[in-house]
Amino acid sequence: MKKEHIQIGVIALGVLVLPFVIMPLLKTPEKKPAGPGPLIVSVSTEAASPMPASAGINVKTAGLQSKRWDLPWGRDPFMAISDSVGKLNEFELKGISFARDKKGYAFINDQITAVGDSIGEYEVALIEKDRVMLKRGAQTFFLTFTEQQ
Repeated sequence: MKKEHIQIGVIALGVLVLPFVIMPLLKTPEKKPAGPGPLIVSVSTEAASPMPASAGINVKTAGLQSKRWDLPWGRDPFMAISDSVGKLNEFELKGISFARDKKGYAFINDQITAVGDSIGEYEVALIEKDRVMLKRGAQTFFLTFTEQQ
């Protein structure tokens, strides 16, 4: 009987102490900003000592770096950021077709291509049902259908 009273006392004590141990673990962590804010470049119109071009921040580079924060997740981090943000405006995907042997053909501009064919400086690397992958060296681009309205 005494053993049962000790067990009940230990359980009751555990039930009282347990919420104080668990509550700090359940608190939501403070939200930290996703990244540094946009890069602000201030230009002074006052006559100051001229700064060498190599010591300052190039305004175009600063603008491209601030665009980097707006780019979507899942992009290739090793792809260079350019003014066109990796778009190939010289190619237009007009159609995709698959033969009975499941070999894909893409109608790009006015040329029918298959995997391994070249179009301009690019090689057709992959043809899927809704996009075509073009490669040039280490660069990879996907052509998708444009919405015409």
